[in-house]
Amino acid sequence: AFSDMCDAVVKTLKHIGAEKELSLVFFHPDYERARVEPRDAFTHGHLPPQNWLRAYVALTEGFDEAAALTDAQLANADAQRRAPHTMINILRSEQVEAAEAVVPWEVIEPEAGRRVRVSGARVYAKNIYRFAKEAETKTAPDGYAYLV
Repeated sequence: AFSDMCDAVVKTLKHIGAEKELSLVFFHPDYERARVEPRDAFTHGHLPPQNWLRAYVALTEGFDEAAALTDAQLANADAQRRAPHTMINILRSEQVEAAEAVVPWEVIEPEAGRRVRVSGARVYAKNIYRFAKEAETKTAPDGYAYLV
C-alpha cells in the first residue's frame, strides 16, 4: 500500500507538471527499498536500489570494504527513511538545486558495464556505510533515537 501511494503521488506530480518545481522524499515506519518498484533503478523520492549500495560505499570506503558488506548489512540503509509515521518531505526544487550545487555529482557502476550519474553519492555512501556497520545494534534497543 505504501509504495502504491508513493507511486500515485509521483504520477500526480508529473501529471500536473510540478515535478520540476517539487522534489519528494518518502518515509515510513517499516520502509524497505526492496519493496519499491522499480527495484533495480532510481525512483523519485526513494533511496537508491539495494543492488547499487556497494557502488556508493566504494566511493568513500573503497572497493574491498564495500565488497565485504553483506546484503543484510546493506539493507540496514533503509533506516534512513524510517520514521514513526508515514510522511512525505516536500522540497522546492531550488532547495534541492542549492544542495546539489555544493555536493558534486558522481558516476557509479552498480553492475558491470552500467555506469550511472548520481547526485549526493558521497553523502549517501557515508550514511549507507554507517547504517550497514552500526544500525542493527543501535536501532534495536534505542528505537528511533539513533536516527536523530
